[in-house]
Amino acid sequence: MVLSTVVDFICGKGCSCLSKAALIFLIISLPANLGLLEIIRYFGFFQDSLMAACQSIGITLNPITPELVLPVDISFDTFQPLSFSIDIYRRKTEPNDSLID
Repeated sequence: MVLSTVVDFICGKGCSCLSKAALIFLIISLPANLGLLEIIRYFGFFQDSLMAACQSIGITLNPITPELVLPVDISFDTFQPLSFSIDIYRRKTEPNDSLID
């Protein structure tokens, strides 16, 4: 969540400029947020799939599996800042001056 907040703060500031760089910051914000959400939600699935594929060819893996406790509102916490970056890009709102805000 902290990583997502920092990325969105920086990208929000970048999206507020009146140049083509604004689009670059928006393009950074989209995969950063959505990629983070997908990694958090589907890490176990991909890890299990990789282990099953390796076992089918005779390779045994002993991965370290982190115990992730996901907040109930993980999707909301991803899409809310993402929509904020998009609104800044579309000039519907202004970026915050403070990272805490």
